[in-house]
Amino acid sequence: MSTSKPIRLTGADEWLLSAIRSASPKKGASLTDVIAAGDMINRAIFSPAELRSGFAKLLAANYISEKNGRWFIRERGRSKNVVADSKTWPDPRVQDPDWRYPLTDEEIQAAIRGYLGS
Repeated sequence: MSTSKPIRLTGADEWLLSAIRSASPKKGASLTDVIAAGDMINRAIFSPAELRSGFAKLLAANYISEKNGRWFIRERGRSKNVVADSKTWPDPRVQDPDWRYPLTDEEIQAAIRGYLGS
């Protein structure tokens, strides 16, 4: 994850933060929980690029934390609409090389399959 570039959060990052916030606030949210909550919120499945960039940026901004594969909202991420420029949406297929959380395609696909029940 980069620390040299400013963190520019987007609408996709706000969506991810909202999904983590609503998925399982007390016990933390698994990746499958986050994907399910994201679909409930936006009627869409996160792309791998959105997940990798979003997790990296939200961690760097101290909005979330991760422990043992579960995602938690930090105090700073509890407010609604914390993203200043949430109107910007990146191309969901393009990974920002400066913000890359280490999730493999296999982990992401397994979580999506777990959510979809297939």
